[in-house]
Amino acid sequence: MDPCSKVLLLLLFLGSSCLCLCFVPSVSGAEQLSNETVILFGPKVVIWSDDTKSVLEAGGRGNGRTTVHIQNRLGGGKNLSVHCKSKDDDLQPQTLAEGQEFVWGFNPNVWGTTLFFCNLMNPTLNFVFDAYDYKRDEIRCSSQCIWLVAAEGMYARDEAANLWTYMYPWSSS
Repeated sequence: MDPCSKVLLLLLFLGSSCLCLCFVPSVSGAEQLSNETVILFGPKVVIWSDDTKSVLEAGGRGNGRTTVHIQNRLGGGKNLSVHCKSKDDDLQPQTLAEGQEFVWGFNPNVWGTTLFFCNLMNPTLNFVFDAYDYKRDEIRCSSQCIWLVAAEGMYARDEAANLWTYMYPWSSS
């Protein structure tokens, strides 16, 4: 069997995700390509070059840069302290005056496990929430995740449906 007919090398099922490895063999002539491995992991596609030992392309649903916005709309001139982190990044505490927002951007990882969580604080509020969770937000806000912090609770912008959703009420205790 020639190597071109052996396209699928490995297929593993990992829960609801699928990991597939394929080899794209070299071709001869002026259009010679390098040996490449195509990895399909969940909704993502990665092309690995054996020649350059690097990722040539990564993509899939929800690929590209995602920006998160946390807007202080508490009213009454109240400041809001925001401290956001991921497993790998600490975005440092920020203080937002009424009407200001905290914005950061990132590229979701290829495994679909990107998670940023934030602690919101002021004299009457101490609340922790997931500002970005790939599993929840891949479709809802693939490029712009906007959170509005209001006196009654938090709203999230659903980019896909083009509407605001009341997500988290503040506890009355």
